[in-house]
Amino acid sequence: MKQGISLAELAAELERQEAVKADYIADTRRMHFTTHFTNPDGGEGRWNSELDLIGEGATEGTSGLVVLPRAHQQIATHLNIPWRFYQRLQGESALHPLLDENVNRLLRHQPTRRMVRTLDGRARAFLSDRYRRLDHAELARVVLPVLTDIPDVKVESCEVTDARMYIKAITPRVSGQVKVGEEVCAGVFVSNSEVGEGSFRVEPFVYTLACSNGMVVSRELGGVALRRVHVGRRVANDEDSYRIFRDETLQADDRAFFMAAADVVRAAVDEVRFRELVEVMKAAAEDQPVRDVVAAVERLAQSENLAEHESRDVLRHLAEGGDLSRWGMLSAVTRMAEDAEDYDRATELEELGGKLLAYTPAQWQAVAS
Repeated sequence: MKQGISLAELAAELERQEAVKADYIADTRRMHFTTHFTNPDGGEGRWNSELDLIGEGATEGTSGLVVLPRAHQQIATHLNIPWRFYQRLQGESALHPLLDENVNRLLRHQPTRRMVRTLDGRARAFLSDRYRRLDHAELARVVLPVLTDIPDVKVESCEVTDARMYIKAITPRVSGQVKVGEEVCAGVFVSNSEVGEGSFRVEPFVYTLACSNGMVVSRELGGVALRRVHVGRRVANDEDSYRIFRDETLQADDRAFFMAAADVVRAAVDEVRFRELVEVMKAAAEDQPVRDVVAAVERLAQSENLAEHESRDVLRHLAEGGDLSRWGMLSAVTRMAEDAEDYDRATELEELGGKLLAYTPAQWQAVAS
């Protein structure tokens, strides 16, 4: 499992972010987008796009917001600008005026209100005004006390990236053996996004004690899980641009939801459910072995969109492990997650491990044969 930051570091970062982030609703007709070269410290400098939310009336907090990569993608999507074309305009300084012209004209041509989420004076998300905010700090305040009440629980890995917050906790007290020398224990996976990168999730997690591999259990296996999509009612106000604060009604609703999340956290490490999951893993370990290792990995890479270097790593770990069953394949994938380029991708690969465990016989046959 890829290691992130410590629990204390996570708490400190969430506290810091809570103090400096802000959310605004703005009419796109008053927004202004501009790309220019910045060199604030006398160093190498770089090209940045900045967003002013209310044009010439912009004030501190709503002007000069450096647009981060995810917000760029969301702006392009909202304006129906093909992403490859948008990237080309971004990539050549001579084309920056064309980028600015396209974005500004379309912002006015397709008037609507958007939620702009900011952090450290940068625009990190460009979202619908119906986006339901479920913030990391609120989630952590509910989930972490529940985790500490579970006997022998340990937060094995956690991180907060530009896209999501992750908490992966395990309890060796609830464990089982898949095959000789491979003991696994129960855990819980908690994840949330503040920038439109998927729903809030609480799902079972499996941790292999010997090799520190982690796997997010797929919903297809019927395990207890909870998800909430970030969609709510439209934020109502007559002003052109204003900062959004927490709504007391929504806060009460969120508290009720987070209490349900706490129940799912407890259920994720339920011993009876985990025993049933261990039986599924044992069946995977006894499944038909692959006939041609190279061809099987190529087929898996094709169907699950693995990069070329990831395919090579899966092949290497599969050969080193010597287990060519479905369990061996998913173990190679989750082991490869430890070396992923970033924490978001590492978690995606741990989810792929869970997806492999949930493969139907026909799906595994297509890889194994």
